[in-house]
Formats: sequence, structure tokens, C-alpha cells
Amino acid sequence: MKDALANRPVPRAQLLLLVAMLALAVAPHYANMSPWITGFFYLVALLRIAAARRPGLLPGRGLLFLLTLLALLNVVMNAGVRDVQLGGVAMLVAMLGLKLLELRSRRDVYMAVFLGYFVILTQFLFQQGLWLAIYLSPVVLGLTAVLVAMNRADPAAPLQGAGVQALRLLAAAVPAMVVLFVLFPRLGGPLWGFAIGSGAAVTGITNQVSPGSVSQLSLSSATAFRVRFEAGAVPPPQARYWRGLVLWDTDGRNWTTGPPLPYGARGSLPEPVGRPVRYEVTLEPTQQPYLFLLDLPRAAPQDARLFPELTAQTRETITRRITYVGESWPEARQTQLTAHERERGLWLPDTITPRMEALVAGWRRAARDDAGVVAAARNYFHTQPFVYTLTPPRLGARPEDEFLFETRRGFCEHFATSFALLMRLAGIPARLVIGYQGGEYNPLGEHWIVRQSDAHAWVEVWLPGTGWSRVDPTSEVAPERIEHSIGAADATEGAPVVFEVGDPGPLRRWLRDARWLVDSVELGWHRWVVGFTQERQHGLLKDLGLGRFAGYWQGLLAVVLGAVALAVGALLLRLVGNPRGEPVRDAYRRLQDKLVRAGLAVPPWLGPRDLQQAALSAFPQRAPELRRLFDLYIGLRYGRRQAAASERRRFLRAVRSLRLRRRSGGSGHGVRD
Repeated sequence: MKDALANRPVPRAQLLLLVAMLALAVAPHYANMSPWITGFFYLVALLRIAAARRPGLLPGRGLLFLLTLLALLNVVMNAGVRDVQLGGVAMLVAMLGLKLLELRSRRDVYMAVFLGYFVILTQFLFQQGLWLAIYLSPVVLGLTAVLVAMNRADPAAPLQGAGVQALRLLAAAVPAMVVLFVLFPRLGGPLWGFAIGSGAAVTGITNQVSPGSVSQLSLSSATAFRVRFEAGAVPPPQARYWRGLVLWDTDGRNWTTGPPLPYGARGSLPEPVGRPVRYEVTLEPTQQPYLFLLDLPRAAPQDARLFPELTAQTRETITRRITYVGESWPEARQTQLTAHERERGLWLPDTITPRMEALVAGWRRAARDDAGVVAAARNYFHTQPFVYTLTPPRLGARPEDEFLFETRRGFCEHFATSFALLMRLAGIPARLVIGYQGGEYNPLGEHWIVRQSDAHAWVEVWLPGTGWSRVDPTSEVAPERIEHSIGAADATEGAPVVFEVGDPGPLRRWLRDARWLVDSVELGWHRWVVGFTQERQHGLLKDLGLGRFAGYWQGLLAVVLGAVALAVGALLLRLVGNPRGEPVRDAYRRLQDKLVRAGLAVPPWLGPRDLQQAALSAFPQRAPELRRLFDLYIGLRYGRRQAAASERRRFLRAVRSLRLRRRSGGSGHGVRD
């Protein structure tokens, strides 16, 4: 059927609303692509707004063709052709802008609105945060309001009514949306598993440590990852070391992972001791492949690899928030040492000084074994005037020597790297481990928040009969580091670290609770929306008693319950319909009842115009009042233009004030139209 209104001109108010909503829909793409792409769209949108008053500004076919070529060139130069997804989104944004320039009829509005819906969907290819969804929800409502407004009989009617009707339509779709989201069979990965990396994530820990690298990272309060432990499985603070990378090679200043170790025998895995700790980690995007696991894991999470150093990596860089499950044995030890590991664990750079050699020689003479040397080294860091600071002084060509005997001010990487070199100098294999330590408990979400400020470095030494053993020299200098988070840093060079100990005060407590609430909402959004995987869906269905439905039967259940939800939404939409029209119809029924009580027969099939003629004949003394009242109702109920609120109020008052004297011998019955 041909749309009779397809070529109707677009009212200026609806045009401006459409351009505004499309501009808001494109805005988040400024962080995802070149500003030349979004800038082109906004220049075209401004031209279309100006043309709303001066239509002569709209380009003709020739100029529009040149602008199209310019848009294509802009996309190729600034989005490229190799990244098909990014280039496709950039092309969509450019074409949406060009569509605004040829927007002249209702058909063009339809096309622009649906292109706007697609632009909104493309935002979630780059990021899937809750706040983006909250921001885009009013944009969806505004675009839907434009569709509603374009289908009203009166094109000049206020847009407020269209917005209310659009809100009702979207609300009616919510039941079906929820049912299909929960029940429809999902793929093996998250809903947005094909997300495009925007590169805006915090990188966090890398595969290299140098003096000052970890301390700079610890200035950030950004979330690194969140952890949910099984009930009753939360390890104590001194056991919450989150293993990320193991560094073997050093030139005296920088420590790196070096070439990967060859896979050894199964005996290189830690021997399980005690009970395992199971937990779920939600890791923020890092642009790195490293996963963080509680010491000590024996297996890698799904879709990851576990290396002999007990570090786990994904096969691709982590460009989106991911969730994985880990299992660790905090009391386990690695009891096998290969020749290759011993060689790398004893290698020394050229920066070793006589003072370092003399210090270690003294420990070795006084100790009976390697464990005694380790104890002497820990005691040295505990008794000497070392200072734990986020702003250590700069070190020269021999950083460990200067730190140990001169500045004695540093962060965890200073203590860990110098301790590892001293152990190697004593003939004890040692390696550097970097990751995170500790975390902040969020009681609202019942999970732990590990921030970038919790980044940490420690040492593992090889002891006969014990295997690789963790030694944290930082805890000898600042034992509060293990129990408490780092507070506000003093910018003065060498100033000691301040820890968050004691009551933070009412204002900071309120800010902390607000931060916890936001964090809990964000994690819930990821767990139950973005990260709602096939496994999580099966678990939820099992909890709901629907676990026996799978595959075909799950799809059938989704279709059936989805149809029921659609019916419920349609019923709700009908019930709430148009509340501004209900008072008018209710008042008309009261008018009919008054006529019946006054003795006028009102057949069920009688329309308002015929009832008006019957009422005028039955009550000629009230003819002017009845004529105005019926004419007002017919205009309100069946008129093409939207009635003003004042007219509706006038009709309601007229019905309430109508007084009819009962006719002698008359009878009737009320009706409902």
C-alpha cells in the first residue's frame, strides 16, 4: 500500500530534533575514530540546521555528488581500508551526514532515523560500558519520538506528546526484550566478543621493569581487575599476591622476561598443598595478553596458556573487559629446578660493585645455608634506614649500588630488583615477579577491587628442599603495604608513602561508599549484560528451574515466552494507551448516563451526532448548551488536530455542570461506545 504521507514536508521542529538526536548518537565516536570523520558529520549537520531556515543553502545534485566523493576520500585517508569494521563504521557516519542534506520528506526521515539506530549499535563495537548505555537510551527515545511525530495526523502538534508515546512503546517492548535476552541460545563468547579495540584502556603492567616504572603506575587509582572469591575462600592479605609476569634478564637497570622458557616436565608444576582457592576475575582491557592469577596456579583459565613460570597469557591482546575463572594453591611450592632455570636465575649484569660483593660475602660467612642468607638479607632491609616512597631520587649508571648504600629511598621495584641481584650474587637462583598485591573489598558488590595503585614487584628465590619461595623485601621496610592501600601521595622527592589507615572521616567515607556503589553497578552490568556468556546463561536457567531446556528446546521456549511477553507488552500499552483521551471518553459516558436518568432512551448503536439530535429534540430548552457540548466532544474525539488541554478541561467542566430535568414518562438505558 502506498504511503499517502510519504512525501509530506518535514516540520522544522521535527527536523531539528532529528538532527540533534543524530548528533548525540555520533558524539561518542569522537573517541573511536579520527576527528576528521566526526568533524565532517558535524559540519554537514550544521549546514542542515542553517538550511532549515534558508532552504536555498541545501546543495544541488552536482555539489552533493562532490561532497560524497569528499566523504569517501575522508574515510579512506583517516579510517583506512584494511580495518573493515572501523572503515565500515566511519562510512556509516559519513553517509548519515550526507543523508541529512537530502532530507526533504517523511521517507527521508525514516531512512535517517534507522541509520541513526545503526550508529547507536556501532558504539557498542568499541565499548560496552553502562554509562554509554545510559547516555544512548535518551537518544533512542528521541529518535523513536521523531518516528511517532511523523505519523501523527497533525504535523504541527507539540513534540511532547510524541515523546510520551515513544516512551510507552519502548516500555511495552521491555518484557519481550528481557525474555529473549535471558532465554535465547547464546554463542560460546560474550555478546560483544567481536568488539573493536579503541586503544583507550589503561595499559598497566608490561613485560619490563625499570627504576620508577611501578611507582608511576601506582599513582593511578584506575581499576585493574575485580575478583569474586567462593564463599569462605578469601585468602588473608599476606597471601593475596596476583601473579602476572616473571622477569629473568637484566642489564643492571632494566628487567625483562627474555625468551620464553622451554616447557619442562610436569614436575615443574606446584605440588598442591592444602585446599585450593577458586575465584572469578573480571579484567579491564590492558592491550596486553597477560592474565593475573593468585599464587600459585596449576592450570590456565579457559582459552589461555600456562607457562613454566606459572604465568598465564591469552593468545591475543586483551582489548575489552573479560572474565575468567582461576584456581590456586596459596601454600603450594614448585619443587623442580631445571638447569636452564638455574643458569638464568644466577646470571649477573656488569653493574655489580665491590660494596655489593662485600655485603653478600658477610652474609654468606655468617649463615649456615641459603635460607640463612635470605634471612640476613631481609634483616638488612628491615634494620637499615630505607624509605618506601613513590617519588624516589634518580639513580645513575649503577642503580642497585646507589640505592643500597646511598639514597635508600625507593618503591617496590627498587627493593625487589636489588634483593634479586644480591641473592644471585650469593649463589641463590632468584627471579623477579610483577603483578598486584592486596585489593579493596567492596561490601556492596561482595567483590574485591584491585587497582593500578596495587601494582607490586617481589622476588622468588630457590631454596633446596623448599623450591621457589616468595620473598617480599618491601614488607621489611613498609609492612603496612601488605595490609593497607596507598593513600594520597606527597609530591616531595623521597617523601614516605602514606597508607589509608583508620577512619577516613564522614566526607571521604561517603565518597568511598559512592565509589563502591558505582563499581558494583559496573560489575553487575558486565556480569549480567555484556559478559552474559553461554555458561552464565546455563547457570541462570538452572537456578530458575529451566536447566533441562537446551539447544532446540531452549530456542522454542524463548520463542513461546517471547510471544507471551510481546502480548503482555501490547496489553500494557493498550491499558495505558493515551491517558489524556480517557477522561474525555469517561466524561462522555457520564453525559450518556445523565441523559438516561433524565428519561432519554439511548440505544447502544447510536452515535454521538445522532444522540445530539435526539437530545436537542428531548430537551429543547437546553439546546444551545447541548449543541456546544456535543460539538466539543466530537471535535475532541474525532478531530484531525490534537486538542488543546484547555478544550479538554472545558468539556469536562461542561459535563459536570450539566443539569437535566427528568422528562415525565421517559425511560432509557445507558450505553458504552
